[in-house]
Amino acid sequence: MSLGYSFQELSLAFVMMGAIAVHAVLYRVIRQRTTPLFATAFSIPTRSDLDPQLIGGATLFGIGWGLGGFCPGPAVTSLASGNLSVFIFVGAMLIGMVLHRFVDKTWLHPSSTSPQRTSRVVSSTTPAFEGSQDA
Repeated sequence: MSLGYSFQELSLAFVMMGAIAVHAVLYRVIRQRTTPLFATAFSIPTRSDLDPQLIGGATLFGIGWGLGGFCPGPAVTSLASGNLSVFIFVGAMLIGMVLHRFVDKTWLHPSSTSPQRTSRVVSSTTPAFEGSQDA
């Protein structure tokens, strides 16, 4: 009985399942720690809202990944292949990054250099991942 998919077509699904399994185990272990291994405190983002910039950026990222067939990190490493399509993708990605900076500074946040980034530093006296919704 065949599902109609080859192993190569399912390889991303296997990679994702493996990553989820590792994360599920290690997340529980790390949550028990009071401090990270290589820092003095955890830095946890405090924003949880979905704004138009986040939705738009995620949409553009997904469209670019789908059309180009590359995630940005692997695309940069694939430059070593010399494949023209990789150079076109990375060039378009870099142009998009420059265009984002221009639009962000010109129209979205003209009075500041960058949008407000917020995070909370969890000290060693604060229970790790306090207020997490995961039980």
